[in-house]
Amino acid sequence: MRAAVIFLYLLYLAAASANAAKNLVLVGGGLSDHNEAIWNEVVSLAGGRGVAKIGVVTTASSDPWDSYLYYDNMFVNEYGAASTYYVPITVNSKEKNSDPDVVNNIHQQTGFFFGGGDQSRVTESWFLSGRVESPALIALKERYAAGAVIGGTSAGTACQSSSVMVTGGLSWQGLVYGACACTSHPDDPRDGLTYDPDGGLGVIDDVVLDTHFSERGREGRLIRLVADTMGQSRGAELGIGVDENTALVIYNVGTNYQWGLVLGEHGVFFADLDHAVIGSNPNMFTIQYVDCHYLTEKDEYDFYSGEITFASYKTNLIGDEMYSKAITSSNVFSHPDRRPRQYGEFKRVAVNLFDSKDDTYTCGRSYMSNPYYYVDFFQIGKSKAYHGSHPNYGHHQISYSDMEIDMFRSSHSNCGL
Repeated sequence: MRAAVIFLYLLYLAAASANAAKNLVLVGGGLSDHNEAIWNEVVSLAGGRGVAKIGVVTTASSDPWDSYLYYDNMFVNEYGAASTYYVPITVNSKEKNSDPDVVNNIHQQTGFFFGGGDQSRVTESWFLSGRVESPALIALKERYAAGAVIGGTSAGTACQSSSVMVTGGLSWQGLVYGACACTSHPDDPRDGLTYDPDGGLGVIDDVVLDTHFSERGREGRLIRLVADTMGQSRGAELGIGVDENTALVIYNVGTNYQWGLVLGEHGVFFADLDHAVIGSNPNMFTIQYVDCHYLTEKDEYDFYSGEITFASYKTNLIGDEMYSKAITSSNVFSHPDRRPRQYGEFKRVAVNLFDSKDDTYTCGRSYMSNPYYYVDFFQIGKSKAYHGSHPNYGHHQISYSDMEIDMFRSSHSNCGL
């Protein structure tokens, strides 16, 4: 009788483990050594200090071992993980994705962290030919389903979705030439918008991910990629861009209770194209009614309902605006050819619109011309904005929801640029 009870208990534990919550920590790159909130969240979700065993995946890096040594020091010496394991799968050792010892070691980890570099190296190395999941990837997903957290930064974030995976490009080139399912865009081999139509590793569905986001003005490329691929088998209507030194932590992935929490220095941009209207001429791309949100520290996003909850320390910005008139920008996508560089121009214009008393509309223009691309920013009836002082970094921050934007090409602007 006792043996039967023990057997049933073990079956219960196995079932509970198989149905554990799946959690992701998606960092936009540039993760500071001192960003305790994000490092601690990875360790906590992996079991906590003295318990967490982190499998470090540096496949995307040009120097995987050196990158591993950095993460080993950070997780173990700085943030108290019990151990790390170097997952030795690289573009030069793809055969390790089927090595029984590697698979066994993956099964021993309570969390995983993917470093930065080139996301294409990850998909190239973790799949077998014909885009078949390797034994190592299967093992990773089994641990994930059993509750092991998966984190990543930069390329380590961009590679996580099952939806199309961005592989390169700038916003202006993306808007002008469109997205290409290729490794080198025929219209602009250096800066053209390219993507992998087979997606990434597939640990989250129905979202296109981008990183180094506001800093590099990637709003245009993300929206164009989502617009161009929504009708594909691995397309999605929601694009998410994560800023540097910032994470979107997604809990209960794949359930009706999937929700996200923003941690870190800056914010996370959401572009929902569910009700967007895309122009019919692919050679003169236009899009209207893109619903956008920008969330910062401790704001929450419900993936099932779309509901947004602003952090409790923030207050409604209405009636507390700092400026009379909204600003514009002649470099709205922060193009790198502009000197000196202007980082985060799209974000600056958008948050300022909510911080102005008199205006509910403004616009920005691309730095690159022939053609110019314009962005119209609108506050609409359901738009909201909250603000407060960042509890960890001290700077003033503004979060907003339901800002509507249009993008179009033109030789003139509605706001005098």
